[in-house]
Amino acid sequence: MVSKKRGLAVGILIAALTLGSSLPHFIVIFSSSLNWHLVIICSSILALLGAIIVNWVLEDAPVTIKKIPFSFKLIKKVVSNKPVMLANYGYFGHMWELYAM
Repeated sequence: MVSKKRGLAVGILIAALTLGSSLPHFIVIFSSSLNWHLVIICSSILALLGAIIVNWVLEDAPVTIKKIPFSFKLIKKVVSNKPVMLANYGYFGHMWELYAM
């Protein structure tokens, strides 16, 4: 049951990252008279509120899969998997475009 909700969890994580990155711009839209200090303070307070919710309100999901120890031998298996690498290249390119440029 837990693995079926993993996609939803990843989607919520990506949505939270997107909203968190755009939150200061969203605050400025509704109160353009604020200076940048107040925008940063407001964003920081909302981030702290989110951290409090995650830490004290939400529960961790039960872990149902066994942990596999890290091995450098598995890197070759990952790099040789073409569909996985195409997805990785798309993600890395997107992150480069989004944050580095």
